Amino acid sequence: HWNGKFLPFPEVNYSIQWGHWTVRGVYGDYIVELEGSCQEKGFPVNCPTSRGMEEIALETFRGKLRVKLFEKSSKKVVLDAVDTQACLEIGGLPWTERVWNGRSAMKEPIKSIAMNVEIENRASDFLKWASFFIDIPGL
Repeated sequence: HWNGKFLPFPEVNYSIQWGHWTVRGVYGDYIVELEGSCQEKGFPVNCPTSRGMEEIALETFRGKLRVKLFEKSSKKVVLDAVDTQACLEIGGLPWTERVWNGRSAMKEPIKSIAMNVEIENRASDFLKWASFFIDIPGL
């Protein structure tokens, strides 16, 4: 959400290497870019393997995440925000030096549900109403 608008970005391109991530998407009149990075070693976390749960990945809560939103036609930056407490996966086995480049897209029927602005607006209105009675983190 930005400026009261629902911007789902159902298709994104990504380039990921341990310690640095770039994700870019286009939706309607907007382009979004997310960049994540981290300089620390992180801490081990359990991940599912064929032998059960094993500590084969590293995560941090001190990652840097930058979100930039552009108007598509003018390339004007309308949002540029940075968080220095992002949770990021920063390493893991057996993928140590590899770079992943790819594309991710929502498929039906999830895409139709997620892209339904009417459903999104109703859910948003409900959460705003509910936040008067209970504390909802992030609202």
